[in-house]
Amino acid sequence: RSLLQKVLKGLSPTGFLSVRHSRGRTQYAARRSFVFFEELQKMVTLSFPMPREEIVRIIKRAGTPALVAIAGTFLNAEKKRVDLLVISNAITEKRLARSIAQLEAEMGQEILWALFPTKEFAYRRKMFDRFLGDIFAYPHEILVNKIGPRVS
Repeated sequence: RSLLQKVLKGLSPTGFLSVRHSRGRTQYAARRSFVFFEELQKMVTLSFPMPREEIVRIIKRAGTPALVAIAGTFLNAEKKRVDLLVISNAITEKRLARSIAQLEAEMGQEILWALFPTKEFAYRRKMFDRFLGDIFAYPHEILVNKIGPRVS
């Protein structure tokens, strides 16, 4: 037996894993009802974050962003308005949605996102828009910034 099989078999009595036997195969799955499931999920996510360069590379498939900011899910932050904010005149919502779908598939969870043209973003910033204020008030990282030094 492989080392992985031994580890999985050792974990099954803890209640963390459910075990199912089907057609001569043993299948293991994490139980969401496990007492420490959320803590373990956070630990694993923090241990294996998606590389920032990969996020930018996937977003750039949709077009050229003027600003890309990540928050929420990408940073394991509880408070969030969005996980991903993209500002661009060169990206359509449809193309960005395809890129987001790829990010969601790689991360294994839904991503809340927003896309604004640069003029709308500038206007909202000037008007102290609450939505943008909330995004920049909570933990976030700016991955691409072609707008200027005073973004957040």
